[in-house]
Amino acid sequence: MDLQTSTARRFQAANDVVLERMGDTMLAVHLGTDKIIELNETAAHLVDLLLGGSTDREAAAAMAEVYDVPYAVVWENVENALATLVAESVLAELDD
Repeated sequence: MDLQTSTARRFQAANDVVLERMGDTMLAVHLGTDKIIELNETAAHLVDLLLGGSTDREAAAAMAEVYDVPYAVVWENVENALATLVAESVLAELDD
């Protein structure tokens, strides 16, 4: 993805999903199906940032600083994680 032209996006928890912190990890429980997805520490951190109001770009910048990793590397990982989290109906993109 082109870092210069992509638009910052915001996310919320998907409908019928409850997110619960469990130490360093996070559980996403789909209430309709009882499907449970465990997010690792990094994915949980990303979700915390996004649900706290950060855009995907702001979250990537914060994570790059915390983990001392170049922004471009973090951005690629954030985009991949978001694709998975949306596909698994953990997060939903907010409309502008």
